[in-house]
Amino acid sequence: MTHLSSADEKNINECRSQLGEIKKINNFFNKPLSIANSSGIFLGKAFHLNYVRPGKSLYGINPFLKKSFGLKGVMSIYAPILQIAYLQKGQTIGYSKTYKTKKNMRVATIDYGYSDGYLRSGSNRAKVYIDGKPCNVVGRVSMDLITIDVSHIDQNNLYLGKPVEILGNNQSCEDLALETGTNEHEILISLGKNSKKVYI
Repeated sequence: MTHLSSADEKNINECRSQLGEIKKINNFFNKPLSIANSSGIFLGKAFHLNYVRPGKSLYGINPFLKKSFGLKGVMSIYAPILQIAYLQKGQTIGYSKTYKTKKNMRVATIDYGYSDGYLRSGSNRAKVYIDGKPCNVVGRVSMDLITIDVSHIDQNNLYLGKPVEILGNNQSCEDLALETGTNEHEILISLGKNSKKVYI
């Protein structure tokens, strides 16, 4: 058994080199072989050998960025709105005042933060979704809270307790990974540490 080092980048030459090496070594042992992780499976039958080891693809994560194989995410994460506030132009949001409003705006604070596994690197760059509409994270992600811009959301659809999509139909692990500067593996193992899990 071995593990492809460059399948995610679809570096086919490196993958073929590894495949050749394990086959060469196996000439001495003649044992069943396994080399293909999720990405390796989609490289083609030559990599399937005797066993394959699907990992992230079981959770609906596409093995190659921005290339769909019809996989669908198997989980979603929602957090409720705790507070809705109206800010004037020139006010600041969050620790260290990293966000300053450029106009009057409406913001919502949601019950989610880095203690829940939401990466702090999402501060001022990531998105969440309300009713399918993207809402930018504004200010620092704090331990238990995230502040989002909801100025463009219909006020009649905003209320305390309303669920906000962290991960789901509108935001995949890959999307969130790009926004927070990591990979989908870290997103998958980080999120939901304090979440109530519901299986349907």
